Amino acid sequence: MNRIEVNAIWSVGNLACAPISLPAGNERIKQVVTSERVDKEGDNYIARIAMDRFLQDDCHWNNDVVQIKFYRDNYLVSSTGENTDVVRGDRIDRLTCLTTPRFEVSGCGQRDSEEKFYKGEDKNAFNATVELVK
Repeated sequence: MNRIEVNAIWSVGNLACAPISLPAGNERIKQVVTSERVDKEGDNYIARIAMDRFLQDDCHWNNDVVQIKFYRDNYLVSSTGENTDVVRGDRIDRLTCLTTPRFEVSGCGQRDSEEKFYKGEDKNAFNATVELVK
């Protein structure tokens, strides 16, 4: 990989702030996707995510998921999503990522249970670790 993109997906915790979908009157979850800064430091890519991006208000914005896209030049090779457990630092994900698409783009799975299978299926599969660094 020679480029990584990271997007944080924010949603409102208070559905009263969400738009109403007429005519049924259902509340829709309001989401905002923000592109995050990613720097290469040695062999590592470090994404800097502003966890206080939105001012505290009645909507209670939450960072629900982070999307990570792995590129080789301008070709999207693989992608994965990380939930708040990883973003808050409650869990570290050690992943093996496929480079051969099974659908639209390849994905990643937990290294401890999927690495042998993934690398047997895809000789270019690679490992990635996603963790909170303070």
